[in-house]
Amino acid sequence: VRILMVADPQLVGIQDESQIFGGITRWDLDRYLSKTFHHAVNNFEPDVILFLGDLLDEGSKASKEEYQSYIKRFRAIFQSTAPVSSFFYGCITAFLSASFQHVYIPGDNDVGGEAYDMKTDAKVKRFNRNFLHSDSTHTSSVTKVKFIDFLRVNLYVELMAQQSSHDAFHFLLNHMSILSRSRPEIHSLLERTKADLIIVAHSHNARLYSCLECLSRPELFRGQFPFKGGIQQIDSYESFHFQLSNRSVLHEVMVPTCSYRMGVPHMGYGAAVATGDVRYSILWTPPRYPQLHLMLAAAVCIALLLVIKLLSDLLNAFARRRHFSLP
Repeated sequence: VRILMVADPQLVGIQDESQIFGGITRWDLDRYLSKTFHHAVNNFEPDVILFLGDLLDEGSKASKEEYQSYIKRFRAIFQSTAPVSSFFYGCITAFLSASFQHVYIPGDNDVGGEAYDMKTDAKVKRFNRNFLHSDSTHTSSVTKVKFIDFLRVNLYVELMAQQSSHDAFHFLLNHMSILSRSRPEIHSLLERTKADLIIVAHSHNARLYSCLECLSRPELFRGQFPFKGGIQQIDSYESFHFQLSNRSVLHEVMVPTCSYRMGVPHMGYGAAVATGDVRYSILWTPPRYPQLHLMLAAAVCIALLLVIKLLSDLLNAFARRRHFSLP
């Protein structure tokens, strides 16, 4: 199973953006996300695409009209295939895209739940209606893709009612980190789900949390002391190998943001290939701000040259006029 992970795209909204330059910034980020996403999809050819929350920057507070405009932009950006020049190739990629499965997880920017932005049933229903095609606050918590059950967990680490298969691998999906929470809080969750791998987002950085003895010694959950293991920052092209049969280690993959507006130097998409084990890596995307700075510098230079040319022409015209006016 080939798994592509999209974290924190946070499409730029209207309320918090400049009224003068907002149209330009929204257009540039949408274009960046569209190009990088389509490159990732067309080269990696995933079986399932996981959207790990914070899909919209202002999803929690947007008006009805604003929200619908954001949804329209989201669908235009993250359609399954990129625009193609060949009709024949377009038909093939459109056919292949029908086999993609999509899993959507809400983030705090989508439905609230962080600081003073309260999570409400109305926000959850709006998210589910537009992304999960359901008007309920309770939707199916399990998406089955071949031999893997993807279990959706909500922001407060409460597993929904539906049970997963006993003969499948269990991948827990949540927007915020699970293993960083208090031990008693997650003891019941991991005990009930028999998690083989956890996939999260939210921090905007790429990290790997390895928890030793989390599954093999459940009595450790009852204490408040930290688990054995550690957090590894990922900022290179290295690949990681997770042995799902090794129940002495539980890994939590934290996927980096794919947006250049999140204040971090590295952006990308998570990519994993699951057989009996999992191989995981990051598809890093190019930084955008150096390109924008270069374009701005070029625009300033061109503007200065035009001003110099204009002044030169004016001076030459004035000199010629003065020359012909002399007796």
